[in-house]
Amino acid sequence: MLTRYTMKGVYAIVPTAFKKNGELDEENYRRNIQILCDAGFHGIFSLGSIGEFPHVGLSDFKRIVKIFVDEVKEGVVSIIGASAVNTEEAIIRAKYAQDCGVDAVMNVVPFYYTLQQKECVKYFRDLAEACPDIGILAYDNGYTTKVWLSYETYKELAKIPNFCGCKDINPNMLRYMSLIMDTDLQLWATEEKLIPSMLYGARGFFLSIYWNNPKLSLELYEACKNGDWKRAIEIERRLLTVITHPRSPWKVFGGKYDSHAITKALVNAIGLVHVGPPRRPLIPVSEEDQKAMRELLIEVCPDIFPEKPE
Repeated sequence: MLTRYTMKGVYAIVPTAFKKNGELDEENYRRNIQILCDAGFHGIFSLGSIGEFPHVGLSDFKRIVKIFVDEVKEGVVSIIGASAVNTEEAIIRAKYAQDCGVDAVMNVVPFYYTLQQKECVKYFRDLAEACPDIGILAYDNGYTTKVWLSYETYKELAKIPNFCGCKDINPNMLRYMSLIMDTDLQLWATEEKLIPSMLYGARGFFLSIYWNNPKLSLELYEACKNGDWKRAIEIERRLLTVITHPRSPWKVFGGKYDSHAITKALVNAIGLVHVGPPRRPLIPVSEEDQKAMRELLIEVCPDIFPEKPE
């Protein structure tokens, strides 16, 4: 069971692998988990946004959790997204993950309706009380849920024993700094404010842009942990070229495909892991555009490939 006191390191966010017909690609999903464990990541998070949790029904959820638990190596933290559109289904998913031995679940609040802050607190309190033997993390994503968890809400959530913290993508740095100073929660950032979060005392971070170079991703963590901020900035700039470059594939193809479809195409193009196309209703990137994306990657950031591209 994960706690706010044992969280540390780099947790890789893994896409769910699907076949062209939409079925779960169990062989590649297993292989991808093995690759990430062998790469040295301290934890793995499955069934988040790029894991396409909204496209995964309960039967596939249970199948994925079983595979995930089978493949995550001892000593690597396992986190599953057990989000749902209502509390009851979220509890069913979280309980299943708990019973299978997953270390933690990480959920957005129920979406469609815009929840009040007190409803967000109640949701996580109900989830934690129903599942006391698994760590609880919030995925604080107001872009999709239409609500950001407030400073006051986190202060309430900090009173829940098995609530660990969150994956925080809120752009409000003042709120973030206050929470880091005023709570013992682990409020982990992703790429958008990774170095500042470590500078203010976070013990790790979630990473989605790791598939271009896992070794550099782990070196970034070590640089932050050791206070070598110059090296950390150098590594982060190199890793994020794929996003920040004026001809980033997301910028070039963003009007044609959903960002998650583009991400999956890029992951497949780089070739460290194989995740297939997105599930319906998302439209997969065409073979012609996948080829163009790979050529674009080689053009704008040729050093990101795990091996030299052919």
